[in-house]
Amino acid sequence: MEKAVAEAVDKVENLLEVEEDDGLVLGDTGFSVESTWLPELKKHHVAVRDLEKGDGWVASIVFVGRSAMSVEEVKSVLRSLGLSEYSLSGLGVTNKKTVGERLAELEENIAKTDREELLKKIDRATAAVLEGWLEGGIIRLNDGLLDAVRKIENATQQ
Repeated sequence: MEKAVAEAVDKVENLLEVEEDDGLVLGDTGFSVESTWLPELKKHHVAVRDLEKGDGWVASIVFVGRSAMSVEEVKSVLRSLGLSEYSLSGLGVTNKKTVGERLAELEENIAKTDREELLKKIDRATAAVLEGWLEGGIIRLNDGLLDAVRKIENATQQ
């Protein structure tokens, strides 16, 4: 993974050029690098994720002199949202979009012919997880995404 990140460092640094969420898959390593833009802080969080082990947070990348968050800043933001300090999926999530809207967005992404197959696989897995929580009655289609993340976290901690 370290070698793949080093080889892609220019591409990774380019993620900081736009004030939006973006990411890239690190070849066939099973890892991705994802940038989450937090407009209220005017900072990015750049995370390395393990795609083969449940999309887990492996590391954060901080560029000196750039608008990237440290691990402590990330944990603080997550705690302020009422989430566990390791609930990275909650970072940057708001209630502006509902669960139903996110599912529709995922379906659109899956249908795109020009989308990388690995990204489609991630979208399918995300949709399946959300649908599972919906079927279990933990979340509802009209829940805001942040509220849904909180409900899911509460359900998994009990």
